[in-house]
Order: sequence, then structure tokens, then C-alpha cells
Amino acid sequence: MTTTSVYIIYCLKRKKEEDVYALERHNKSWFFNRKIMSCNSTKKQKKKINKQNKDKRFRAP
Repeated sequence: MTTTSVYIIYCLKRKKEEDVYALERHNKSWFFNRKIMSCNSTKKQKKKINKQNKDKRFRAP
């Protein structure tokens, strides 16, 4: 089992399906890392992470 699938299963268990779909749609390591970070964080932290990465969302690394 790859690291990616482990994290996807973890996020599904945390009921974060929208993060998993976003990961599959974009499939970029920086996006994956950001979504995993938001999967582990509180709502307040998630807002902060999203704000910091907003301009990077659709840009290649």
C-alpha cells in the first residue's frame, strides 16, 4: 500500500471526502500535502492554511 492510499483512507475515516476528491482531481504533491495538512487541522487552522495557499491552488509547483 502506498503512502497516498494510506492518507486517502485516513481522510475518508475522518469524513473529509471533499479533500480526497480534490486530491484526485489535481493530483499534485504540493496540493496533496496541503490537503493532508488541512485534514489534520482544526477549522481555524484550515482557514489559515487555505488563505496562505489560495494563490498557489491552480499553479504548477
